Amino acid sequence: MGDPKKPRTRLRPRQDALRDLYLHSGNQCAFPGCTGPILLADGTLNGEIAHIYGVREGAARGRHSLSNEELRDVSNLVFLCLKHHAVVDNKSNEAKYPVTRMQKMKAEHEAKFREAVAGLERAEDLSVEDRARLKKPVNLRALSGEDLDEEEFACVLEDASVFIKAIRDQPPAVRDVIAAIVDHGQSYRHGRVVVSAVKLEGVLNLDVNEIARRVNHLERAGLLDVNTDEGHTEFVLRDPTKNIDHFAELKRLGGERGGGRAIRDLDFTIFDE
Repeated sequence: MGDPKKPRTRLRPRQDALRDLYLHSGNQCAFPGCTGPILLADGTLNGEIAHIYGVREGAARGRHSLSNEELRDVSNLVFLCLKHHAVVDNKSNEAKYPVTRMQKMKAEHEAKFREAVAGLERAEDLSVEDRARLKKPVNLRALSGEDLDEEEFACVLEDASVFIKAIRDQPPAVRDVIAAIVDHGQSYRHGRVVVSAVKLEGVLNLDVNEIARRVNHLERAGLLDVNTDEGHTEFVLRDPTKNIDHFAELKRLGGERGGGRAIRDLDFTIFDE
């Protein structure tokens, strides 16, 4: 708990807290019945981070002994639209929105987005079909960029196999998101592929809630990093192997058709020459 001798200070939430808040908010206000977006399609921030336990002692729900670090912990933060942030933080409404109600509001709202791929897979099991139509690379010469000896080829092939399996194991609804990031993203530092959340929302025929669910799944699967800074969110593809970034290679090799087609079609012969 907090040190009563240390003055309270509003600390900026940590990056991991901002990431979790975005993923589990579904880009929606957590106030019951409100579906107001936190981030508008043009990139405008339409929401704010509310504190369950207030920062100032005189604020709503401000009588507590939490430390400054505990106050900025993700468990004490919730995304609300501007209107409902003002409602719950109005001191005269404190009896209506005590800590217990705010905690319940956060828990019930975020629970809807924590099971990231629930309902995304089609009713039938498509894994057998995917295995049947999967096209594996043969020589990997386009991927490697040079002729390899037997030992080098075995190493590259092993990495490619790990990558291909990780992609094949994703439901089609999730592969569509990966493909869109490859096709519409940009090369990033260290050779990774990145796209802004706003751009991804603009190119996919999905509402922001569905995108958030699939992004959440990809992060849990180790295939995506989410970076959030001052209201700007970007998605960075993460290759599950160590020696080469296959997503960056798909973007380089994709040409006009786009490297994302390999992911959508499970056709990785693009790595061959």
